[in-house]
Amino acid sequence: MTTGAQRLGDGSRNVQRVDQRRIRTVNASLTLRALYDGGTLTIDEVRRATGISRRTTEVILDDLMAREWLVDVEPERRDARPRGRPARRYAFNFAAGAMVAVRLDSEDITVTIADLAAAPLVEHRVTTAPGLSRRERIDTLRAAIVDALDASGRSADGVLAATVSTLGVVRDDGTVDLPMTIPEWSRFSIADELEPILPCAVRVENDAKLAALGERKAGVAREVDHFVRLRADRGRIGLGIVIGGELYRGHDGVAGEIHWAERFGLAALDQHVLSGFGSDDPERHAEAAALVSAVRAGDPAARESAERLAEALAPGIAILAWALAPELIIVDGAFAELPEVFLPAFDRELAQAGIASASRFIGSALGSPAAITHGALSLCLDEVHALVFSGSELDAAPSV
Repeated sequence: MTTGAQRLGDGSRNVQRVDQRRIRTVNASLTLRALYDGGTLTIDEVRRATGISRRTTEVILDDLMAREWLVDVEPERRDARPRGRPARRYAFNFAAGAMVAVRLDSEDITVTIADLAAAPLVEHRVTTAPGLSRRERIDTLRAAIVDALDASGRSADGVLAATVSTLGVVRDDGTVDLPMTIPEWSRFSIADELEPILPCAVRVENDAKLAALGERKAGVAREVDHFVRLRADRGRIGLGIVIGGELYRGHDGVAGEIHWAERFGLAALDQHVLSGFGSDDPERHAEAAALVSAVRAGDPAARESAERLAEALAPGIAILAWALAPELIIVDGAFAELPEVFLPAFDRELAQAGIASASRFIGSALGSPAAITHGALSLCLDEVHALVFSGSELDAAPSV
């Protein structure tokens, strides 16, 4: 018969074993973080970075090597004459897993497969026909992801994080709403649709919001904590807002979803030849490009046309500047095609208030497709870091 004292003793030992496993997992996570951030390190360098004893560090490194989280790096020899055995060096294995970034637009789907440093391995683009049903578009999306993984040589089981950008509002519960150009693209979860082919967490976000994150990661907003990224074409405006270094989604993900073009003067853009840059019609695109070339060649009529458009748009843009007072307002789309016309017009509008504005305008150096992909990979990295460096993705290391 088991006594109460025996049960208490067994429970105490179980707690101790759980605590020991947790400590070993934390130590393994600290070791991985040191190598992820520090490049190639020796055992002593890892020990100094983590504060873990040398013996424990050795066991952890051997275990992480066995599970392919680390790679052994051949020591660099600067002298042809050997002088004893060089210290063994370790590096984080960025090929230990993969990330998936999807850019979903009305006319195409682009899938980027990247390693755990967010370095792209494969970019796979599929053109989608107008008028696809939701089911057809989801099936195309799934097939594009599978094909991209196949091309990269990675399996779905090795994907640790995925992010999908989409048009429309992405609600706090992950459902997509307010379809503007894609039939049936409302009141459903893209993440749930991808669950059968991706066993990892899938985040879904509006494309303009991800483009803002991309600017902070790899564009003109690096080291900037307060900025707005805005793209305007076809009478639409896509707005991504970053406050205090964090993406601002507003109530239920609706922040930045400004669709009332007339209120911001964007109807003028929709009717202007420059809207051709956002059009799927090659002829309209060519006309827009010809206008830009004419402005830069000094054609006075072309210049006047562009300046009239800039003046019509400036009051709406100024409202954003004064309401949010960001350090930067990054412009893309039609605005970025003629920054020498639009940016001075926006500055003049702000100056009419008679006090200095906190904001300055700048054109995007990335462009929307690249910015969106960088933003999606940035969210993937956040998820990977949360998994690996919290220990969630690690088995308990062996007893030491």
